[in-house]
Amino acid sequence: MEIISIIKLNLGNTYRKMKDYEKAEKYLSEGLEGVRKVGDKYWEATGYEYLGLLYIAKGDKKTAKDYLTRAYDLFKSLGAERDAEIVLSRMSTF
Repeated sequence: MEIISIIKLNLGNTYRKMKDYEKAEKYLSEGLEGVRKVGDKYWEATGYEYLGLLYIAKGDKKTAKDYLTRAYDLFKSLGAERDAEIVLSRMSTF
């Protein structure tokens, strides 16, 4: 069920904003796994972006950069230029 995976990604991102990093990571990982299974590349890139933001919040810049780079590359390959630029600007903040 792709919609459930997307909901999990959004829920995980909401938990990140609430600074509940444990729940954020759980839902982001589950959501990412689900969208990968169905081959939704746009939401896969979004999941990587959300994980990158989570690791920025946790202070792990190396892991954050890895996830944001994956998000950027995937958005670029899809032609989602605006999303790619947003991710690039996020990477320039650290």
